[in-house]
Amino acid sequence: MDDHKPEIVVTVNRGQDDERQHTFWKSFRIGRGEDCDVQILNTVVSAHHVEILSENGTWWIHDLHSTNGTFLDGDLIHKTLLSDRATIQLGKGGPLVSLRLKDYDGSEKGEFNKSLLGTMVRALPSTTQILQHYFSRTLPKNAGQYTLYLRTALNQAMKKKSKKFLLSLAVVSIIATSSLVLVWWQHQRLSKLEPLGVDIFYTMKALELEMAHLADRIENSTDPEISKAVETLRQKYQVMQKEYDNYVEQLGIYDERVDETERLILKIARTFGECELNAPPGFVAEVKKYIKKWQATDRLQKALGRSLAYGYHKVIAEEFLALHLPPQFMYLALQESDLDVNRTGQQTRYGIAKGMWQFIPRTAAAYGLKIGPLRHYQRMDPRDERHNFEKSTKAAARLIHDLYKTKAQGSGLLVLASYNWGIGNLQEILDKMPRNPRERNFWNLVKKHKIPKQTYEFVLYIVSAAVIGENPALFGFPFKNLLDEIS
Repeated sequence: MDDHKPEIVVTVNRGQDDERQHTFWKSFRIGRGEDCDVQILNTVVSAHHVEILSENGTWWIHDLHSTNGTFLDGDLIHKTLLSDRATIQLGKGGPLVSLRLKDYDGSEKGEFNKSLLGTMVRALPSTTQILQHYFSRTLPKNAGQYTLYLRTALNQAMKKKSKKFLLSLAVVSIIATSSLVLVWWQHQRLSKLEPLGVDIFYTMKALELEMAHLADRIENSTDPEISKAVETLRQKYQVMQKEYDNYVEQLGIYDERVDETERLILKIARTFGECELNAPPGFVAEVKKYIKKWQATDRLQKALGRSLAYGYHKVIAEEFLALHLPPQFMYLALQESDLDVNRTGQQTRYGIAKGMWQFIPRTAAAYGLKIGPLRHYQRMDPRDERHNFEKSTKAAARLIHDLYKTKAQGSGLLVLASYNWGIGNLQEILDKMPRNPRERNFWNLVKKHKIPKQTYEFVLYIVSAAVIGENPALFGFPFKNLLDEIS
């Protein structure tokens, strides 16, 4: 048995008083296939229906894109945390499977956070072990540099005759040892919390996508069950959001002692739908470089001044918030056109992009905008609806919403990359990335695939502008946060 994982007891109700129990200490699969750890021969059950995952000392119920779905308490689930016990149904009207956790000593498992804390406490060395490690006569195997340092200090102290010196050194050694234990414990605690936080974040993103798809169905349906399903998902989403916020708080990445610029950068990454807990190394430093690029020009100040004069930010925020998208997508238009409705782009093989959102003709027409007679000329065209601020903003919000919930899988930064490079150009790469928020996101795009420098800079300029917009005074800009009172 793995000493670091609680035991899980699985009871399968096959009907007609036929119940069978299985016990596992590691991840396992349930389905109709012969290669499943728990095989259930039922037409409702998919070949690989659901996986019970053991991750970092906790258990998760993960539906494997089954045909008929996995239900917990009547609710369709994708991936959810198993606290201590649950009964899932494999497809509507399908077989019931009961899951029950037992703790390390075989007793019933308590609440999740208490169990996690218990794991941490059990992992801590005892006082006797600490004393033996640092102060016994025999040097432990693979002694570290810190251990050797304390040993040397103690030996030197023993050669001194001064009791006062010995006492002082003993006190220092105890304090140093206590500090080491505290740091070790903190590291152990955070090393467990961070991956759990990441799991919760991507489960939240999966719920968010489910809500978006159901919300679309509501528009064309009078079925109250769909509305109820959306509300149930929203309630679960809010619970998971609070849990995730709790993990982030415990990890201290938004602690006041952290550089405020770094805090804002991570906040904006999360606002655009990326998990700040697993941001790539160097991401913060890279965004800071682009902040300096904005500081070296008056372009940002002029563009936001134009928005303030015409109220562009208010309309943009209203359109995006109505589709449950962050109003910070305003900075996409700023990067495209400096928030200038009369802007026209260069001639390309896709035609000339026009308007604040720089729609090419094909995309504009697909989202209901009328193309003017001057489509082949690099001139403003008053009869071209791409220059109509209200209509083009509604079209842009719908386009971004569609990208966000489908190809981008809830990653706002992946939306930005798609908007610049073109979804057609990204299609082949996206098709190679699994269709889930954990793996199809901007972090994995830049880590595993080469994208054009122009697209990379496009995304970084927008992110850095949004960071400045959160607290302009911090970066030496004289304007206020235009979205502060809106979002």
